[in-house]
Amino acid sequence: MNRLVRAAIVALLLAPFFLMLMVAGVFFLRENPWLLKWSWIPFPICWALAYVVFRLGKREGPVLWQPERDVAMHWTDRDEQAWAKVKVWADKAGSIDYQRFFTSELYITSAQEMAEELAQHYHARSNDPLGGVTVPEVLTAIELAVSDLREFVERHVPASHLVTIQWLQRASRIPSAWKKFRIAYDAVSLLWNPWGVLYRTASNRTVAQPMVGELERDAMAAVYQAYVLSVGKYLIELNSRRLKVGPQRWRKWMEPKRSPMPEAVPGTEGGGAPSDQTAPLELRIAVVGQVKTGKSSLVNALLGERKATVDLLPSTRHVQRYQLTHASTSNSLVLLDTPGYAGPSAGESRAEALQSSCDAAIVVLVLHACQPARDADKAFLRELHQWFSDHPDRKRPVVLAAITHIDQLPPSLEWEPPYDGWLREDPERPKDQSIREVIDVVRETLGDSVQGIVPLCTDADRGRVYGVEEWLLPGLLGVLPQAEGKALVDNLHAELDAGRARQLLQQLWNASSLLLRHGLTASVGPLRPES
Repeated sequence: MNRLVRAAIVALLLAPFFLMLMVAGVFFLRENPWLLKWSWIPFPICWALAYVVFRLGKREGPVLWQPERDVAMHWTDRDEQAWAKVKVWADKAGSIDYQRFFTSELYITSAQEMAEELAQHYHARSNDPLGGVTVPEVLTAIELAVSDLREFVERHVPASHLVTIQWLQRASRIPSAWKKFRIAYDAVSLLWNPWGVLYRTASNRTVAQPMVGELERDAMAAVYQAYVLSVGKYLIELNSRRLKVGPQRWRKWMEPKRSPMPEAVPGTEGGGAPSDQTAPLELRIAVVGQVKTGKSSLVNALLGERKATVDLLPSTRHVQRYQLTHASTSNSLVLLDTPGYAGPSAGESRAEALQSSCDAAIVVLVLHACQPARDADKAFLRELHQWFSDHPDRKRPVVLAAITHIDQLPPSLEWEPPYDGWLREDPERPKDQSIREVIDVVRETLGDSVQGIVPLCTDADRGRVYGVEEWLLPGLLGVLPQAEGKALVDNLHAELDAGRARQLLQQLWNASSLLLRHGLTASVGPLRPES
């Protein structure tokens, strides 16, 4: 049932009760007129308490709705730094004079200055940071921002679909007209009820007007913040060069769950409203590590534990690709079993593992629990970090560390899972203590380079498979939203690279055809049928 229909039914059912109370109250006050004189005493107390509660609530932030400030899942580290600058701009709403919210100058100036600051952030070495932006990209950013603002107004401004420009022009005169009416009304009321006028004026000026004024200011500040955050969001996309694909394709890739925008030119490729159904993403999970750390055993354990439909895809020279479908996601999960990157002759294997990690949405770094040498792992993570520092337009993958061979930790002869005591600060069982110590050493060694650490045993030959179902799979599924953001950015860049030459040729053809038609028309004149 529609929400408005339910609200109307509830209101109709409650209306007779309140009407009965109102009628009974009128008759009671008529029989006891002295109560009418004293009934106003609780009102100033209630107003005062309301104002106190209002002020206490203001300490935690604006009372009214606040725009969303979440970081987009597909943003890179550089984008997140730019978003922090945008939020600083949005927070300036608290120091802006109330009357400026009604001037176009505030919004134009804010957008211009924010665009210059963000362009400088992305292109710090350029003499003209905004000079490299193309006209279609600017139009795309404007179209997307206007679309978001229209959605905001329709969703949060009551009766916005009925408001006309003429009404807005008249609405600006309503506060002054109401103030003049109240002054005239109070002046006349002084003749027969002076104490009532004084009471009403005092309560309005001490409680009602400050509270209503702050609510009005919060409302305008929320509108300004929504404007700044929306413009800032698309300025980030503009400077990241992701708007080259146009508004419709950008919505499809970056915001597939939102309502699609209609195509600007019906009849073109993909004309009309795009379908809500988006193609499943390929989420690549690169399994990397030193030689003989158990990477292939881990891949086999992942595939075998889930009992999913698995296809061996054509492999490259060294990297093996395995594809599976999991019930928790409609996307395609591809496991990349990479060669070990340590050893004297591991140069080519190291390069392939690094490239697979750069292209992957998730990297599972496999570490042997009983091999304390981590220099090769730290060097590999440094190279991975450096690659993304050199390519700031690409999003980093999520890196999870998987510590294998935990069955060989002391006491090595003991194997009686489950071993979940390592989750506590002070494990009781000796094996749990050993697992906890290894995890602490890995966390201290690798630091922020990894976003999670899980212990595993993948010795299927001895029937010792533990931690894959319990820890690794939940960890992988938990970071799928971030992995999807990484895959979206990679797919968008792939589409840009593939379509750039094709688009240029199509534009040249269209321009040549247009010039040819105009040239023929100018030379021979318009063709007319013979009479």
